[in-house]
Amino acid sequence: YQNGLYTKVGNIVTLTGVIYVSSKGTSVGNATLEGIPFNSANTDGAQSSTSPRVDTVSFANILNINASKNTSSLAFSQTTNAGVTTLMTNTNFADFSYVQFFITYRTA
Repeated sequence: YQNGLYTKVGNIVTLTGVIYVSSKGTSVGNATLEGIPFNSANTDGAQSSTSPRVDTVSFANILNINASKNTSSLAFSQTTNAGVTTLMTNTNFADFSYVQFFITYRTA
């Protein structure tokens, strides 16, 4: 299941949400959450990142979700303690993966 709420004040959007995957299925590729209510701004610094609460999700040392520049999607990434950031993919998720997040970003 998935559930989310948002509040928009001017050009600032705040999202809260939860995603629970009971069966991973055969999805492949980068991990993204599509269809956030407003495109993020096409301006450097307009995006923000959050460290979510997760269960049954594998990642390096730090897990982030950020509003991708000028899109209506959130990208999942992981950063090592050495500072190397990579996008997460389907291999980071399993049956019963759970993600809870809160993020604020600037819209166009």
